[in-house]
This record gives sequence, C-alpha cells and structure tokens, in this order.
Amino acid sequence: MPVRSSRRTIALVFLAVLAHVLPALFEFAGHGGLLLSEDALYESIGAAACLAAAMIFVVTYFAGRRTPDAGRDEAVANGMCRPSLWWLALAGVCFVMCGEEVSWGQRLLSLETPEWYERENVSGELNFHNLRLFYPADSQANLLQVAWLVATVAYLSLLPLLTRVWRWLDRLCGQFRVPVASGSIALAGLVNFALFVARTLWDPYRTLRSAQAISEAYESFAELLMLALAVEVTAATRAALAPSVRRGVRAVVAITLLVFIAALANRLAQLDVRAYQFLIYKERGERALEAGDLMAALDESARLIELAPEEPYGYVLRGTARQRQGAMEAAREDFAQALQVDPHDSSAWHQMGRLQMAAGELDRAIATLERARELNPNSVGLLNDLGVALARSGRKTEAEKVFQEALAIDPDAGEVQENLAALRRGQR
Repeated sequence: MPVRSSRRTIALVFLAVLAHVLPALFEFAGHGGLLLSEDALYESIGAAACLAAAMIFVVTYFAGRRTPDAGRDEAVANGMCRPSLWWLALAGVCFVMCGEEVSWGQRLLSLETPEWYERENVSGELNFHNLRLFYPADSQANLLQVAWLVATVAYLSLLPLLTRVWRWLDRLCGQFRVPVASGSIALAGLVNFALFVARTLWDPYRTLRSAQAISEAYESFAELLMLALAVEVTAATRAALAPSVRRGVRAVVAITLLVFIAALANRLAQLDVRAYQFLIYKERGERALEAGDLMAALDESARLIELAPEEPYGYVLRGTARQRQGAMEAAREDFAQALQVDPHDSSAWHQMGRLQMAAGELDRAIATLERARELNPNSVGLLNDLGVALARSGRKTEAEKVFQEALAIDPDAGEVQENLAALRRGQR
C-alpha cells in the first residue's frame, strides 16, 4: 500500500473513532447537547460536507464532460475518472441530505412550519425524514434513516471491498461508470458502522435521545465520507481537467465552507444560553435519578427551578426525588406546583398519579393517570402504571386492556409483560 494511501486510511479511521468517542465523552460529562443537538457541531459539519460534496460532483461532472477521453487515465476501471450520470445522482443525494440536516434552512431563516405539515411531522419541522409515515405504528425507528444507514454501508464500504474480490463486479462498475470509493473510505465506513452498532448495543442510557445521538454521530461521519468520495473523484479526474477548473473546484469548496461557517457563527450568536443550561441541568437530574443519587437530583432540580420557575420540569424532578426519599407531602406539593405552572404537562400528572397510588388513593390515582394518558397516550410507562392501579382496585378487565395497549406500542416491555402475566395468574 503506498505511503500516501496508508496515511489517508489511518487519518480516516482515526476520524471515525473520534466521531464516536467525542460524543460519548461529552455525554458522560453531561454536555452531550453541545455536539449533537439541533444546529450543533455535528449537524453543521454534516450539512457542510454534503453541500460541498454536491457542488464538487456537479462542477467536476460538467468540467469533465468538456474534456476529451484521450486525456484520461484509462487504467482506472470504474467510474472515478469518467463523468457519468452517477455523479449527478450523488450530487442530488448530497444536496437533499444537506437540506434535510438543516430542515431546508428553516431555523437559519426563521421559517414557520405550516400547521397542517407540523401535525404530520414528529419534530414539527420542514423536513421529510421526520414525517410520521416513516415511523411504523409500533416502533420508534425511522424507516428512512434505516434505509440511509444500509445504503451508506453498502455503497461506501461493501461495494469497494466486493469489487476487489469479484473482478466481474469491478468490470460491471466500470462498464456503467459507477464511482467506487477507495479502500481507505471503505475501511473507515466499516469502522463507523461497527462503532454505531457497538454503541447501540451497549448504550448505558437506553433512551430515545441517546439513540438519536448515536445515530447522528454515524450520519455525520458518513456525510464526511461522501465529501471524501467527491474529492477522490476530482483527484482521479485532475489530470484531464484544465487548471482553471481545478481552481474552480477548490473555490467552490472554500466558498461553501465559508458560507456554512458564517451561518453557524450567526446561529451561535443567537443561541439561547438559558435554554442550553436548562438542558444540561435536566440531563444531569435524569441521570442522578437513574443512578439513585437523590441529593444530586435535588441539587439539579433547584438549579432548574431557579433558572426557569415558569417550567414544570424542575418541580417534577424535585417531587420525584422527594417521593423516593419518603417525603410524600413535600412531593405532592411539588407535583401540584408543576400542574399549576402547566396544567397540560403529562409528566406532572403521571408522577402525581404514581404518588397517589403509592399512598393507597387508588380512585384518585386512576383519574389522575387517565388525565396523563389523554395528554400522552403512547407512554408505555404511564400505561403500565395505570394498569397496575386498575388491577389493585379490582378492575382487572380494564387493567388487562391497558397492559395490552402498552404492549401494542412496545411488545418487548418486560415490566408490562410481567404485570400482565401476574394479572392473568390471579384470575385463574
């Protein structure tokens, strides 16, 4: 392997590892949102890479079309040095990915989402990949994102490796002028995918937010590899391009990056520091509760209430910690305060219902949890607690229906399965 190729491989593999290690370290320190939240570093880098790649593919295609074939290196068997419609297709894919990453400029341009479209989009934004039709009824997985993951692994990693094993596939790609990535990109893509799988399987938090963060790290690096592929196409065609065209390609990349740097700087200047601090305190409080560190959870809830007394979450967090300490009346006051701040907060109704159930106030608990279900009908944990309250009050038929409703949303919910099995054993 040539020295330059070896260095490129090492650099790309190192970047793949870094792309996953950095978010994990920031997440551990409680600052995961700094890298992977909306318009943060990873999303901006991915969008910039996609736009730059799209521009390079387009410019190189049209410049290469005007160059005679005699000036090309015919030793290259695939479509890396001969312009083809595949280049324009890749440019289109990269452009769409860039638009999707930034919701087609919605936040940069302060555009409003039409009310009818907001109802059909789980994030309420002007993008396509978050449309509800891409989410199966019983899953939180996004089918379009799964398809993108499979496509990037297949094209950037598996295809280059298979063309080295099967010569007929290499000749086929050459015949149809399909650009095939180098071994360096293929190896880096496999490392990126392996780290994505490993982090998904051994995710310590097991939350939807952490799963989205892991997916964002994979996507951003895959988009960087698309830029690397565009650069390889330009490098393979360089000998056949006029010097002015080569300078034009470099200018396109530079201008694209400058535009995104300027947009990112403008976004950072408008960043709501208070909202970011709220997110940090909330993440720390949730982790403290998960770890059983109730004093730390109380400290974070105090910071949340001081920072944003008009938000219900700080009171819910403090009430939950106090309830676990056994301070039931103080917890009840916190949940009541949260509901006073926001009567439509489902988590406050949920936690109040749990407290009432723990206090033996089953009728009140059922009514409270029913109100929470009206506000958040797809919460498996809420439905499980409602089923338990109904079962304890002797309303076993209704409890069974609620448990089945929860399992329809998440068939693998172990606690719900156990409660339903216990209910049915008691009915025999």
